[in-house]
Amino acid sequence: MHCPACAHDNPDGSRFCGQCGTQLAAAPQQDTWKPAGERRQVTIMFADLAGFTRLTRTLDAEEVHRLLNLFFEVSDAAVRRHGGHIDKHIGDNVMALFGAPVAHTDDPARAVRTALEIHEAVTGVATGTGESLAAHIGIATGEVVASTTGSAAHQE
Repeated sequence: MHCPACAHDNPDGSRFCGQCGTQLAAAPQQDTWKPAGERRQVTIMFADLAGFTRLTRTLDAEEVHRLLNLFFEVSDAAVRRHGGHIDKHIGDNVMALFGAPVAHTDDPARAVRTALEIHEAVTGVATGTGESLAAHIGIATGEVVASTTGSAAHQE
């Protein structure tokens, strides 16, 4: 690697010129990234509580905690019953996968049945303000790369 300042020939991988001390440009790194996992059809279901942010302003923390736990118990049980996999909980959201890690020929239908079951289970549950809970649920189906993702510090 030649120094741009003095033209000294430095060993490959040198960070500084051995002759004049000029910082050398980093050698371009070869792109070694290869996608891990496999392509497959997956149905993803997102479910959350309707009006949750407003509820957190009107209910005490213990009541919010109780409602979240109830929602997650109902949602997670429905997902498992229909052969889905809980990917994560984020705030009041449940993200469930149908088709990964285990695929079925009817994964979209399983997700719809799960959504209907969640709607039925939470509708009519009274909050501390006397209101009834409701859920928003979205379902998407498509081809994905089923794999972990993230960084060295955190993978999902």
